[in-house]
Order: sequence, then C-alpha cells, then structure tokens
Amino acid sequence: MGKSVQKVIVITLILFVICYLILGIYYPVSSIMCKIFLNGEFDINTIVDVFTSERILKSLINTISISIVTAILVNILALFQLSVTEIFELKFSRVFKVIFLIPMVFNGILLVMGYDFIYSSNGIVTKFLSSIFPNMDTNWFRGFTAVLIVQVFSMTIYHQFFVKDSIKLIDNSLIEAARALNVSKFKIIIKVILPIILPSISASSIFVFVASLAANSAPTFLGGKDFYMLSQSIKSFNSIGYQNITSILAILLGIISILPMILVKRFESKRKFYHTSHANREMKKIKINSKVAKIIIYIIALIISAIYLLPIIICIIYSFGDVNSIYMKNFPQEMSLDNYIRVFSNTDILSPILNSLRLSLGGTIIALVIAIIIIFLSTNYKSKIIKVLEKTMLVVWFLPPIIFAIGFILAYNNLNIFNMKGDFILMLGYSLLVVNIMIYSIKAIIKNVNANIIESSRALGCNKIKTFMKVLLPLLVQIIISTISISTITLLSEFTLSELLYSYNNKPISVVYRSEFANSTPYQAANVLVYTVIILILSILILCLIAFVNWITKKNIKFEERRE
Repeated sequence: MGKSVQKVIVITLILFVICYLILGIYYPVSSIMCKIFLNGEFDINTIVDVFTSERILKSLINTISISIVTAILVNILALFQLSVTEIFELKFSRVFKVIFLIPMVFNGILLVMGYDFIYSSNGIVTKFLSSIFPNMDTNWFRGFTAVLIVQVFSMTIYHQFFVKDSIKLIDNSLIEAARALNVSKFKIIIKVILPIILPSISASSIFVFVASLAANSAPTFLGGKDFYMLSQSIKSFNSIGYQNITSILAILLGIISILPMILVKRFESKRKFYHTSHANREMKKIKINSKVAKIIIYIIALIISAIYLLPIIICIIYSFGDVNSIYMKNFPQEMSLDNYIRVFSNTDILSPILNSLRLSLGGTIIALVIAIIIIFLSTNYKSKIIKVLEKTMLVVWFLPPIIFAIGFILAYNNLNIFNMKGDFILMLGYSLLVVNIMIYSIKAIIKNVNANIIESSRALGCNKIKTFMKVLLPLLVQIIISTISISTITLLSEFTLSELLYSYNNKPISVVYRSEFANSTPYQAANVLVYTVIILILSILILCLIAFVNWITKKNIKFEERRE
C-alpha cells in the first residue's frame, strides 16, 4: 500500500468522524445556540423570566442538591462495596461481587419500575411495613428520597469500572513496607491505598455527579408533583412549544455538567498524586482480626445485597402470577406461563422489546466504528485536527442526553435530510451515549499491549494501517465484544432520548413503561413485569457471552504458553 493511498484512507477516516460529530454534536448544539441568539427570539426579558421563575429555580436547586448528595453517598456505598470485594479478606466476597454488579443488568427505567413496584404506596414492602407500623406514611417512596435511593444504588457501577481497576494496580510491596513500620491496617488504607485510588475516585465522582444532573427516568416516575429537576423542566417547556426557554435551560444544564470536569482537571494539575501503572506484586487482601467488625461488615453487606436482589426476585415471581394479583400487588396464589404466552404470541406486545434490541445494537455498532477510527487515528498520528476530534468526544461524555434530544429536534425536525420518525436519529443519539465508554475501555487495553509486537510488525514492513488491522485489532477482540455487550445492555433501557425522539413504528420498551406507568390496566401491569424479566434474561445472556469469550481467550493463552 503506497503512502498516497494511506494518506487518502486517513483523510477519509478523519472526514467520516467529522461528519459524525457534525450530525451528532456540532449542528444540533449550534441549533440550540441559534434558537437563543440568531432567530430573533433572543430577549433579555426571557432570560430574566427564566432565572426568576420559581419553578425553574426550584428545579435548578433540586438538580444541584440531589447531584451533590448522590455523589457523596455513592462514594460511601461504592467504597464499602469495593472494600468487601477487593480490599478485605472475607468469605463470600465473590458472591457479593456478583450482587454488587446487578446495576449492570438492572438499570435505568427497569430499576425505577422494580423499586416502584415494591416500595410505592401499594407496593409489597410498603404494605408489609404499614401492617407493622400503621401510622407510617405509605407515600414515603416519592420525591427527593425516592429519587436519591434509586440513583445511589444504581450509580455505584461507575466505581466498579474506574476504582476497581486502580485497586488492582496497587503494589503489595508498598503495603508490606507499611506493615514493617508497624503502621495499623486503618492507616494503611488511609495513607497507602486511598492516595493511589484517589484520582479514580475523583473521576468516578464526576461521572456520578454528571449522571445525576442528567437524571430523567427516576425524577419522571418517582419525583411526584413536588420534586422535579431541570430535565423535567426542559421537557415541559418543549412539550408546550416554548423552544427558546427549552434551549436556554438545555445550555444551562450543559454548562453545569461540563464545569465539574474543568474544575477537577485544574485541581489535579496543581496537586501531585501517586501514580502507578503496573503492580510488580498483586495486592493481597487485608485480614480483619476483629470478629465484631466482621459481623458488622457482613450485616451491612447483606442489607445492601437484599436491596439489590429484592426488586429482581419480586418481579420474577410476580411475572408468573395472575393479572389481578399483579395489578393489586397481592402475592400470587397461582403460578403460570400465561403472561409470557400472551406477550410472545402477540407481535404488537412483543415489538417494543424487538425495537429496543434493534436500536441498541444499531447505536452500539455506530459507536464501535467511530471508537475504532478515533483510537487508530489518535494512537498513530499526531495532528491538531485529531486532537480537536478527541477533545470533542470527551465533551460529549459530559453532555446530558436531553441536550442531544433537544438539539436533534431543533436541527432536523423541519429538514428532509433525515426521517425524524426513522431509526437513524435514535441510533445516532444512542451511539453518542456509549462511544466514549468504548474509546476509554479499548485504549486502556492498548496501553498494556507489548510494544515489541507492534515494533516487530513495523520491522517486517507493515504500515500503520496494516499493523493496526492485522496485529493490534485481533488482540482487542475480547474487549470489543465486552464493550459491545455492556453498551447494548445499557441502551436497552435508555429513556431520555427514546421519550423525545421515538415514533409509533420504533417505540422502545422504555416508552411503553412510561405510558403503562401512567395508565396501567391489569394486563399492562403484567406485560411490564414480563418485559422486565425478558430484558434481564437478555442482559444475563449477554454477560454470559462475555464470560465465555474471556474463558476461551484465557484457555488459548495458556495453551500457547504450554506449547512454547
């Protein structure tokens, strides 16, 4: 392959990414800005009205306050979970590890519906508690408290991705050195382990804060009349046609989302952290000698596990019950497959599941193509254009999904470039939600690839494109399958984009949950539980696929090592 051909290929790839960003980010976001400033609708009085509106100010205060509290509580809960599974030597730590990963498969609107089913005023747990405490408020699971509980127990997954990996990089010799100096176990955690994982904790906290700012499903379903966030205000003004106010609020939410990233980056640049890229000796778990401390840790871990497992178990049991017991939330007296037969025998009832699966896979594939191109360009070429593309992708990570949705509506609703009622717009939006997870995950693996392999390929005359395609890409098959699987699971229950951009022909499952939550009949309530169990099974099967691929890969590596 000649240099001119390589140059054409690289330029084509850059243009492809630029087109993607124009369609997904630049044009939609600029449409929001134009709506505010260039369409003759900008009025200082509108700005004043926005920031003096009691409802908007309340939604702003609610959004910021719950995001701060969520970030704090998620850190406490997630660090406890990681202590149980990764730091302390405890029995059943592997069981707890699996349970604490439940938000991977039971997230988004599924989690909201599951928690509402058991904790609402007519829910199983609330009914049980009210029988013991007759004077309790049966509407306790509404408003700030309900939204906070759902967000805290669903967002610990960010720490599982970031902090867990940094714990694995802790060199055990550091801990042994501290023990040799008679440092207590508590001080080892505070003085040795914590400084190493602090950058990862700060990164996870940013993602939790931003995800909480952009929260939509929990406030929509559980917020009630008195608790609402900026996302709900944006949707309300968009639904009644006040798109100038909608645009102002969307930009405000975007600024609030990006600001924490800028502040933390500045903080990290001024403060020196302990960095380690490789652990010569893997960290050994710390033993707990105090029986009392062990019992307390086990009790807390069991309570957390019960909170994770109870909604899933109840949803599965009730999905086999008769429709009237499901609707009234009375324990089913008879179990059958009638609900599943009804769903699978009616294509209209089953279609939302198929739509969600199709749209999720489509969005994931688009994101994967963009991620691989970005990684290839950034690892092989140093260019200002490529750096700008990378920085833009990073900003995308911190923009709330509702900004994409409003931008798409303003940009493409009156144009004939795309069919707003087709699949492409939703797939494009879905891809923006997961593309950075793919870039981050795949890049992390590339850093661990032996540089000699790449150098040997170059020495044999392979150019950068051939080296990436023939040598590097096959080594990334395992992580690519994993990221595709996790991204698909994440998008199956996506709600914000789906709610604003769906059409009758591609209505996703999350939108069906929304309509059936508001006007539920006995059969609809049963359908929702069946949908939940189906998505759970799909998610578990996908995770099993990841585990199988990992097992095959490890087996092949061991076979190659023995042969050598």
